[in-house]
Amino acid sequence: MTTNLATETAQRQASDSTLTQGLTTEIATRLADDDTLQVNITAEASSRTAQDANIQSQVTVNTNKLGVLLDSGSAMDEISEIIAAYSAADSSLQTSLTNLVNLRPLTTYVDAQDNVLTSSIATEKGRVDALVSGTTVDTFLEVKGITDTQDGRLTTLESTSATQS
Repeated sequence: MTTNLATETAQRQASDSTLTQGLTTEIATRLADDDTLQVNITAEASSRTAQDANIQSQVTVNTNKLGVLLDSGSAMDEISEIIAAYSAADSSLQTSLTNLVNLRPLTTYVDAQDNVLTSSIATEKGRVDALVSGTTVDTFLEVKGITDTQDGRLTTLESTSATQS
């Protein structure tokens, strides 16, 4: 019986030790989590304060605009007057939209010229490929020399043709 009591006492002490360690770990974890939570709460409060100030600033701006509108000396007691005032304030937006729409022909022209350039590049590439395939050209300078020679021949033919016309 004394042995059983000693065994039971040892087991209880070990269990108490395990429980104490678990409790210590849980306390440390909770404290760390509480610190993290407090940091998050502080950050959120700071953000809310900044947003509240921003909203208040916007309210102040709109209140001032309304005050100017009401104090402008012209009574806006009919919907047509309000529409006219809004339309006048909105004219710069309409002008901007009109200017953007007017850019369409320029965009079309640029696209067309891009197609012309693409076609010209393909033609020149074909000429260079034809020149290169007909000769043993190893460097760009040799390609340039052959191209210059061909251009010289074309210039001579064009000037001869012009004088015969």
